[in-house]
Amino acid sequence: MRTLARILSLIAALTFGVQPALAGFVINSFSFAAPVAATISFVSCTTDAANLTTYTFTAHATGTAGTRKTIVGVSAEDASSDFSVASMTVGGVSATEVVDSANASSLVQSALYIIDNPSGTTADIVVTFSEDVTSAAVCVFAAYDISSETAVATASDYQSVSENLVLSLNVSADGVAVGQSANTGASAITTWTGLVENAPESSAEYAISSAHYDEDATASSPLTAGSDWNGSGDAIGVSASFR
Repeated sequence: MRTLARILSLIAALTFGVQPALAGFVINSFSFAAPVAATISFVSCTTDAANLTTYTFTAHATGTAGTRKTIVGVSAEDASSDFSVASMTVGGVSATEVVDSANASSLVQSALYIIDNPSGTTADIVVTFSEDVTSAAVCVFAAYDISSETAVATASDYQSVSENLVLSLNVSADGVAVGQSANTGASAITTWTGLVENAPESSAEYAISSAHYDEDATASSPLTAGSDWNGSGDAIGVSASFR
């Protein structure tokens, strides 16, 4: 009974004694806004066939300035030997490699790079390869409100017979994804699934294509994505998602 009496006394004190004492205090309230959804837009592609180790794409468009990260897809072809992408700078600053096909069996290669690039609408894009390559191309995307330059997921594929590249990957809710692929056939055409195809590019030596996926409120685990080429020869591609 004494215990019950003490409890009742405590309740009474809290109800009638503490409330007046707290009358002069204001308790701060906090609200937590939902993260801003990432968005992405395709800017443009540029090709060059100069048989160089280092290609400079001068004053390449990078899209509207803002909370922007520039994502660059790069593809190249060398008819004589395998090679790889060694490095990239955007506006004189080193970009981070996200994924590189780097397949020793393929005469075409593709890679994706990313860099924080909030200001300006153009930049020199310099791509260095492990050796001279016959032709190179860059495709630029402007991505906004990405919280990290580290990819949520990446994929790569190489085919020399079926030409149907499987580039499926997980995409976070409100995230984005990009893809880049190439084929040794100059007149080859690809059809993308899962990603929205951008304007294809081709040179006298090979064909390239890029694609992107804009944010969706629902996560995809995985997003079924691919690049199906109708040509013959080597086909190679990469994809990556960000949030």
